[in-house]
Amino acid sequence: MKAVPFISALALLAFSNAHAAIVTWDSGWISGVSDVETTGSLVFAYDLGPGGKAGSSTNPVVNGVTFSSQSVGTSVNGSVGALSWVTTGSGWFGNATPNYASTANNATAVAGLDLDYTSLISDGFSVGNAAGSNVTITASGLTNGQSYLVQMWFSDARTGSKAFTTTVTDTTDNTNLITVNRQNTSSGELPLGSWVTGTFVAGDTGEFSFTLSGGNYVGINGIQLRAIPEPSTYALGAAGITLLALIIRRKRK
Repeated sequence: MKAVPFISALALLAFSNAHAAIVTWDSGWISGVSDVETTGSLVFAYDLGPGGKAGSSTNPVVNGVTFSSQSVGTSVNGSVGALSWVTTGSGWFGNATPNYASTANNATAVAGLDLDYTSLISDGFSVGNAAGSNVTITASGLTNGQSYLVQMWFSDARTGSKAFTTTVTDTTDNTNLITVNRQNTSSGELPLGSWVTGTFVAGDTGEFSFTLSGGNYVGINGIQLRAIPEPSTYALGAAGITLLALIIRRKRK
């Protein structure tokens, strides 16, 4: 019976760990369908553009994940699905058309990538044409204490885009950021831009916000959010089960 308080303490520790929040960023070059994360359970996945480009598809399915095609329109502040955004800086805002699927010198993108993956990075939304332009995107309706993984894609096939970069910043800590290239080559060969992942634990507000910046132009092609089990929860759960089994075994003796 004395082990009961220990089990309670173990449960409290698991609860406390589940509420420790910090975004951990990672990134990589766009190279194939295995880029798309499938861990945990899908919360939402959006193809941020209308789809329907030459050689592309609406609601592309990449690595088993269906991305719902969404047109953001031309509003500088707005929302689509579980996302909302606020922009800073002048210029235009709306569906961009990098056109991997319809530009001749990017034929290798279709050949090198799955057709639906090509569709996902073939359009998006953007704000720009002015220094200091940025967009803050917020995902709402998250569960307090739940671990999540967010994944985003940044790709631009337009001439002169090779040097374009995008910086993703956690709005709760402006020193916690990651910067990636939106196009690695100017010839259309793989890889074509970058993906970024961020893992975090949702707080009391049930929201997660990040800011995209990058000089005169900022764009994003697609995004997905997944609910994931926290490794420490697995470990503590396993420890608790093991301890409980030992207690039962002792009682039987």
